Amino acid sequence: MNLRAGRTGSDDMSERSAHVRVGDTTLLVHEWGATDDPEAIPLVFWHALGSATSGTYLAEIAPGLARRHGLRVVAPDAPGFGRSPALPREAYALDATVDLLRALIERMGLQRPIVAGHSWGGVVASLLAARPDIHARGLILLDSGHLDYPDAAGFDPTLAYEERVEQLAAPSRRLPSVDWETFLDDVRAELPRWSPAIEELLRGGVALDGGRVREIPTPSVKAAIWDALGRRRVSEVWDAIAASAMPVLLLTATVPGDAASLNAQAAARYVARVPRTTWVPVDGSRHDLLLEAGPRVAEAIGTWLIEVRMGMTLAV
Repeated sequence: MNLRAGRTGSDDMSERSAHVRVGDTTLLVHEWGATDDPEAIPLVFWHALGSATSGTYLAEIAPGLARRHGLRVVAPDAPGFGRSPALPREAYALDATVDLLRALIERMGLQRPIVAGHSWGGVVASLLAARPDIHARGLILLDSGHLDYPDAAGFDPTLAYEERVEQLAAPSRRLPSVDWETFLDDVRAELPRWSPAIEELLRGGVALDGGRVREIPTPSVKAAIWDALGRRRVSEVWDAIAASAMPVLLLTATVPGDAASLNAQAAARYVARVPRTTWVPVDGSRHDLLLEAGPRVAEAIGTWLIEVRMGMTLAV
């Protein structure tokens, strides 16, 4: 089936969110686009591991993607992030996380989705897309999926889980307890751009206790995810992704300079193994592509969707 142009069945592209029961847990799921349009193509997004990340990380770009490209965009808060409850350590093993996302897709009746992910989410999306029973139409990777975390600079895959928890509990690794406006000012000072949508994007990923910001993911949750990333090489599924013939969009950071060099080498290896990949370096952007360059990320995704629709069919 080709991607189609035009609007979905509804002009209302505002965010909707609802708790969805999946197995033994409940996930808060954010949606944009028409749920009653049988022609709307699902795009399922898994967010990054961060201090303020959640499914609302797509809040700036999802309405436009839904409106212009006929998508039903679905973005859950991962367990222990946003408004989804945390799970035991073993539930953060990568295969368990992929199973959870697969169960959510089935629970919501999403047929042959495009799968997307940022950072940790890119690994989850890659592992999910590689499963033949998912029948993914395509894969979108935001600065992830093209390299193995165990080989990343500064990452020690041998570090014990307890040591990782201790490191991540250090005040320097946690969000400061400040009022909301101070928090926004601090984030604004770090970014090359600002928009009102960024405030919405961030609000879904933090809690406010007595008017002060509190980080939601605990050191234990973060450590469990890092531990899982250190135990798995995403490159193990590249051949399966290539064999599926699904189109892939890979967006990579170019700042700082060593990231640009590393990403260029890794992306070249990825494209050689997964030849239906469109690789787009996002000029001037660091790893947090959605915060740093949201509109340009949306433009790149939109261009890729049009090229896929005009030049090739999605994987069947």
